Amino acid sequence: MSSRGVSVVICTYNGASKLPETIRYIANQKVPKHIPWEFVIIDNASSDNTAAIAREVWNKYGCQNDFRIVHEPQPGLSYARTRGFASARFDYILLCDDDNWLNPHYIERVYEVMSAHENIGALGGNGELVFEEEPPAWVRAYSVYAAGQQAEKSGMAKRNTVYGAGCVIRKSAYDILQLAGYRSLLTDRLGKELSSGGDYELCLALVIAGFHIWYDEQLTFKHFITKDRTTMEYYKKYLKESAKCFEVLNPYKVICEWKTLNVKSFRLRMAQSLFYFIRTYVKLEIMKARVKKDDERYTILSLQSYSVRHMIEVYTKNWKKIIANYKHGKVLQQKFSKTSRWKFLETAKASLLSITK
Repeated sequence: MSSRGVSVVICTYNGASKLPETIRYIANQKVPKHIPWEFVIIDNASSDNTAAIAREVWNKYGCQNDFRIVHEPQPGLSYARTRGFASARFDYILLCDDDNWLNPHYIERVYEVMSAHENIGALGGNGELVFEEEPPAWVRAYSVYAAGQQAEKSGMAKRNTVYGAGCVIRKSAYDILQLAGYRSLLTDRLGKELSSGGDYELCLALVIAGFHIWYDEQLTFKHFITKDRTTMEYYKKYLKESAKCFEVLNPYKVICEWKTLNVKSFRLRMAQSLFYFIRTYVKLEIMKARVKKDDERYTILSLQSYSVRHMIEVYTKNWKKIIANYKHGKVLQQKFSKTSRWKFLETAKASLLSITK
């Protein structure tokens, strides 16, 4: 099994322009000598000079830590993460996005928290948005970026999830999921596509396996947002494409919250959820009709309505897939039920030990 230590993993696609500043923050980490760590970049089918730039910048700082660039030819953030998990030597895998600027003691704090709480499967931090250019007011009022507190204080995270930017995954927990048959159903970011949700999917799978999802307020970082991500075009593309992830996330959420629900009851829950979104959409449209188009509230209401409409489409067009995903999640849940979890974990531990020998 992997030894204690921190593997900083950046999954990037055409990240040559963003990586230099991100690497600078990693190179300047204040890590005590007793904490082993490494830095791994997963080049996810980039078509620019990402690898060359990354190596040049890292070498400039003269860091002695192990540094590697691993190529993942299959496009998609989930594939890149999987490659990152396989490449990491240490048990605490810090998933740093190529636009995340970590505070100087981030790695040290990750090691402290993960070592102190053995049942943490995923650990999240607190991102602060930094914009390349001052965005329109509606962007700050209706943010879609990975940033902000994920709980009122350090401890269990809200809704059993943390966003992927700056989060930490316990590799041994992930390996146990793999042995149980877990495979990501979402590709997450795919080239220029804005599909998402792979981070939440993994968190919910870890909860099903009995691990905790944690938040630590000392894990702060800056999340750099380029100007092309603050346009109306980007927002609509993101809201439309990210809505697709809920055909996987909603079944997993229900399994986490209602552990004994059968398929018939799940169908009823999803029908109730669909009617909720329909009512919300109608309400938003009515509110929008009462606001002048040049009012900032009109823009926000329009985006909210647009998002909910695509959520409704997910339910109506992918109903069979939602049911299939629920059944997939229930199979995973059965592996970790109270009656079989101990036996499975013992078998998984033995399997992992045999793999590492």
